[in-house]
Amino acid sequence: MKTNYVEVFEAGRRFGQVFASEQVAKYNLYKEELPADLRSLAELREEYEELRRKARIAGVPREITGP
Repeated sequence: MKTNYVEVFEAGRRFGQVFASEQVAKYNLYKEELPADLRSLAELREEYEELRRKARIAGVPREITGP
């Protein structure tokens, strides 16, 4: 969601769109938070994959662990 907002905001800027101060503040906040959010997401994905790997090793059926 934040990524989409930032992309749409930046695309609007390129076409000369004028934004309200609330929208600019939201953009600035999202732009600041986004790198940490993406790092967190990557860590969670790694943790998820590790858990799936351990489940496969332990013999948990594929229909339980997902594709």
